[in-house]
Amino acid sequence: GARPFGSLALTEPAGTEILEMATGSGRLFLRLGGGGRAERILVLDSASNEILGTIAVTSSAPPAAAADPLK
Repeated sequence: GARPFGSLALTEPAGTEILEMATGSGRLFLRLGGGGRAERILVLDSASNEILGTIAVTSSAPPAAAADPLK
């Protein structure tokens, strides 16, 4: 059966919300938003409760038109 894992404190800015949660391959994926930061996905090892990393979700803006320095 499942064993207790104790507690885990996520150090995120005030206003951060868990938007979505998913599991797979022994990992817990939390999609976080708000708190004045870009949307991100926090990846945790579900057996050890260790935070493995954060994936930043960013939008790519179209490249700005190159300025011609001779004009």
